[in-house]
Amino acid sequence: MIAVDSNVPLRYLTRDDVVLAETTWTLAGRRYKAAKPDLAAVVDKLLQDPNIRFEDEGVIWNALQDFRETDADFADALIARKAVKTAASLNEHCIVFTFDAAALQLPDTAAP
Repeated sequence: MIAVDSNVPLRYLTRDDVVLAETTWTLAGRRYKAAKPDLAAVVDKLLQDPNIRFEDEGVIWNALQDFRETDADFADALIARKAVKTAASLNEHCIVFTFDAAALQLPDTAAP
């Protein structure tokens, strides 16, 4: 038997890639304690799986690169990349304000 949390079908139906951030948070947490290279490998494998589709794979690839190249966590990288892409689609510039010192290493971020 396979049982799933309600977030699984909800995220699938809404094509919400925030579930990817939740996955990395869970794997990095107290129970699994996955290291950053392992988390990057998981995201990379999911992106390459032909049976899995995400809302915007380009944003995820860019966030994955940011995650690998900075001390920021994957969720912060994904939030920043999604915000910048959304702003660009509206012909606007985006700055993501954060108090997180690691997240400030990401492109288009600034301290408030």
